[in-house]
Amino acid sequence: MSRKFKPICVTCGATYAPARRTAGYHVCMPCGEAQSRSVRHTVVPLNKSNYICVTDRTMLSQLNPKRTT
Repeated sequence: MSRKFKPICVTCGATYAPARRTAGYHVCMPCGEAQSRSVRHTVVPLNKSNYICVTDRTMLSQLNPKRTT
């Protein structure tokens, strides 16, 4: 006899759907939403090059040394 247990969120301790656990998530939907909103990033094209993912505003200002603002 196998008993199925609902997984517990590692952030808040609430239970969430087992399908979400099999998809590889360890947090419930509200905690996952909060985590995704806390990280900000953008993709910037470089001149005669490829794209770069920028998560820090100071890094964005250092990509173009000709621009002062």
